[in-house]
Amino acid sequence: MKKAVILAVCFSLALSLWANGNSDANSSVGKENEEITFLTSAAKFREAFREIAAKMEEEEGLKIDIQVIPDDQYQNLIQIKLTSNEVPDILMNNSPEHYFAMKVTQTMVDLSNQSWVSRMINPAIVTDDEGRVWAMPMESGSFFGACYYNMDLLDSLGISKPAPKTFEEFVNLLKAIKKANPDIVPLYMNHRDSWTTQVFMTAGYSIALGDRAPEVYNNIMSNKLKFADVPEFKMVLKNFKRLIDEGLVNVDHMSAGYDDGLAAVASGKAAMIYNGEWTISSLEAEGARIGAFIIPWADHNLMSTGAYVQGFLVPRKAPNKEGGLKFLDLFSTPEYMDIYYRENPGFPAFEGVDGGKVNTELVAMVDKYMNRNATVYQMNDYMSPLAALWGELWGSYVEFAGGLMTADEVLSYWDRVVENHMSAIGQPGW
Repeated sequence: MKKAVILAVCFSLALSLWANGNSDANSSVGKENEEITFLTSAAKFREAFREIAAKMEEEEGLKIDIQVIPDDQYQNLIQIKLTSNEVPDILMNNSPEHYFAMKVTQTMVDLSNQSWVSRMINPAIVTDDEGRVWAMPMESGSFFGACYYNMDLLDSLGISKPAPKTFEEFVNLLKAIKKANPDIVPLYMNHRDSWTTQVFMTAGYSIALGDRAPEVYNNIMSNKLKFADVPEFKMVLKNFKRLIDEGLVNVDHMSAGYDDGLAAVASGKAAMIYNGEWTISSLEAEGARIGAFIIPWADHNLMSTGAYVQGFLVPRKAPNKEGGLKFLDLFSTPEYMDIYYRENPGFPAFEGVDGGKVNTELVAMVDKYMNRNATVYQMNDYMSPLAALWGELWGSYVEFAGGLMTADEVLSYWDRVVENHMSAIGQPGW
């Protein structure tokens, strides 16, 4: 499971979205003003980037035109832009997870010789099998899947530092919260944004499979096994739906979005969300004290993590390729990256950057599972050829959450879509 890579990874908070700062056109003395376009998705937004963008324009004459795309449209738009050659100067994507789907060897600039490469803390995470770097990482590692909960709220209900060891204990914890205060949502779900829905399965499948995960995923990708043939997948789906059917989630889960979940947990209207560590900074910004624990899918006490980071890539056909490279060079320095980590503490990708004060509960959780070698990679990390399909495939999870599909129908649907895609792109064994 590439444990060596996991152990090399520092904790991180995922990269979010940029916004354009305003500055006087003549404020950059001695600098030649130029403009670059930057493409990113809505879920990656952090307010700190307004300050960074303004600083780059004022001090370096580099104006950043931010193009913010809804999450459910982002991957499709990237593919359209790459196909049409109407590309931005920089785009952001999970790396190396989306290397395959973006055909980086054909569409992106090889960044292996850039000056910042030597300062990366965990270069292996963005390096391909031939030793090439296609993305500049924001962090050293990403995704520690867990329930992130409002500590003060649970303390007020007489529940301190929950750590369920079985799935039944997790269900009983949610029931205890609901019994203590029926007005509190035990677990907030937000299926309007399907990427949040998929976290339950993407992490849950790997935890349920345990040590068998690499073999099962590799067999699926080589057409030796079908999704519908894996009982652990069906079990996770049914347990996910059980949480909904037993009234342990918000009643508006089908229409609620990611930001709604953050607001509910931060305000104490909901106890927790199941997502990645990047939620912490947004919750703490609202004054909430945040704790964390894993969901023991199939009663396995394992933590799901990711073999990817948020990466910046420069398309080969970029109108201002040199401007894009300049942006990467500047942003990799402590002068700029410190700004981000002051507001979004984590462990950054580069030496010399101050990662800020990391949530102690997150550190304790990650240390606990890393030290026991009790981590598994999320499913997506094994299935990069399917990355362009995630939006379509995750939609079936939303249909399932709404009672419009059964678990068997979801898995059969995945098998049909994957077979058509793998055959179309000429993958071996298909």
